[in-house]
Amino acid sequence: MVTMYYLGWRISEVLSLTWGDVLAPGGSPQTWVTLQRRHRKGHREGVTQPVTAAMARELCAYRDALAAAGRPILTADHLWPFNRQHAWRVISDACWRAGLGRRGIGCHGLRKRHGLDVHDDGMLRLKQGETSVNPMRLAQQSLGHKSQASTEHYLPFGDQAVYEARERLQRFTSPP
Repeated sequence: MVTMYYLGWRISEVLSLTWGDVLAPGGSPQTWVTLQRRHRKGHREGVTQPVTAAMARELCAYRDALAAAGRPILTADHLWPFNRQHAWRVISDACWRAGLGRRGIGCHGLRKRHGLDVHDDGMLRLKQGETSVNPMRLAQQSLGHKSQASTEHYLPFGDQAVYEARERLQRFTSPP
């Protein structure tokens, strides 16, 4: 689940990862992870993204837990030996146990949360004076969408949210 969130990838994309994709020959985490185009939606192009420190810690903990259980790590083996339906059950159960309920929770929810958090980070950077940042473009690139319209479907913007955003932006541009 953590890997899905950090990368912002679809469940099928994350489930296609092998240990060889995420671990260097010595067993330490790669600094970048590449998803081959055959595993991407539309099969148009692959994608390479950095491995965050938190994601590296999680991968190491998972690797160490498997080793402690006597399961060897083979580079050709998939990280998670289950299908999409099982992944959904795991995520659904984890959300239930965390008190989030099951309604509206699914594998794609982590991808959407990733996009929203990237967008929010861009908005924060704008607020702090980084005028060259475009929050929507950041979310679009992070999610790997070709069009901004696709990204807009991921972010929960209604008319009220747009109105409030315009009001807040007006405060940034208006003289004190």
